Amino acid sequence: ANVGDKPNAYSFAMSYNRYGWSLLSILALILFVPPRDRVAGDWIDVANAGLLLVALFYLKVTYFAGGLAFVGLAILISPHIRARLPAWLAIGGLIVVNAVAPWNHPYLLDILHAAAAGAVRDSLSFHLNNFFANAEGYAAYAAGFVGAVWMWARGMVPLRVPLAIAGILAIGGFVLSQNHQSHGLPVGIVIAFLLYDQMRERFGPAAPILPMLMVFPLFAIGASALSLAGYRAHAGRAELLQVVDRTQLKGLAVPAERPGVLAAFADGRFGAALLNWSRAAQPRFELSPAEYIETIVEAAALLGDGRHCRGGIVVLDQVNPFPFMLAWPPSHGANLWSGPGAPMRPADEIFADATYVLLPKFSTYGAWTELARLDYGPYLSENFRAREETQSWIVLSREGMVTPQPDLAGRAPCDMDRAPPIAAPPLPPL
Repeated sequence: ANVGDKPNAYSFAMSYNRYGWSLLSILALILFVPPRDRVAGDWIDVANAGLLLVALFYLKVTYFAGGLAFVGLAILISPHIRARLPAWLAIGGLIVVNAVAPWNHPYLLDILHAAAAGAVRDSLSFHLNNFFANAEGYAAYAAGFVGAVWMWARGMVPLRVPLAIAGILAIGGFVLSQNHQSHGLPVGIVIAFLLYDQMRERFGPAAPILPMLMVFPLFAIGASALSLAGYRAHAGRAELLQVVDRTQLKGLAVPAERPGVLAAFADGRFGAALLNWSRAAQPRFELSPAEYIETIVEAAALLGDGRHCRGGIVVLDQVNPFPFMLAWPPSHGANLWSGPGAPMRPADEIFADATYVLLPKFSTYGAWTELARLDYGPYLSENFRAREETQSWIVLSREGMVTPQPDLAGRAPCDMDRAPPIAAPPLPPL
């Protein structure tokens, strides 16, 4: 289950957020809780922090920005970090140099394009609504901060403790503000360990407050354990699963559903887009996992039936699983992710290396698919032809490219013959 979701809302769609929060929490522990073995611990911490920051840079850039902010704060307030300041500055400098190095320029350019297209969540009212909708979840973090300020005022903890807690909440809140999940602040668990470390130093390991502080990580562990146990219970019942039995997705399992929903909307009486419209307002997803798997397995079976040669595939949907499914080379120039906040890049870049374009009738995000068809429709009409139409897809291929027929042995020739230019028919309506 992803951060911010219910324990039984199983999804691997944004698992990088769980990894990101975990790495960021470990980094915060390194930076704000001093090691007990100073001689060995400092150097191990420097190396581990460097590896964590590099991983966060390639995992998701907002976590990387949060990690750098943690390092900067720790240099200011953590004595064990300032004791090895040259080493920390050196590792930080190397990480920044790697981030801006030429081999990362395409990655950085993609981030800048996404930010310019509106991927940054900067609506104050949006964030305030999310915060107060989950106020009880943030009350414990606020109480930890207020308690740390009170203990500092009484001389029980050094000033660095409330400053570290304030920094953890502020930086963690920034990272959360840029996530699809609008609640749940896993890095806040570090507050319990900070206070635990201070109380243990002051009152000893038998202090009654220590078990109380450990309630917070124990509840987090319990939630994760419940999610894992529930997932294993569901995954162990074959009748509850729909398992892919072909392509390189063989073995992928999703929750099974009653079949026939897509076929009912594809029969022409209502229109395929009606399914997306009916789910666009309230449900979280416009397609269920089982429905999505049904559509992509259908397209993979069509492209892999021996009549189509290997070539670049572009899909007017949020993601493109087909190069992996079919073990075909990916099409250069296309977005890794298309949807809300993704830039509408020039057509001659996205389709330059494409042999096939797949138009989904049942999109995972119908609004973006409709926008893409309107924006790229003229280019597609000039350069591609509608070749086939199935229950879930309209398949286009390059103008003048004839779909090959298999030979007697069932093998398709891959030297597609060029045909004279033909006026492309208009694209079918969405």
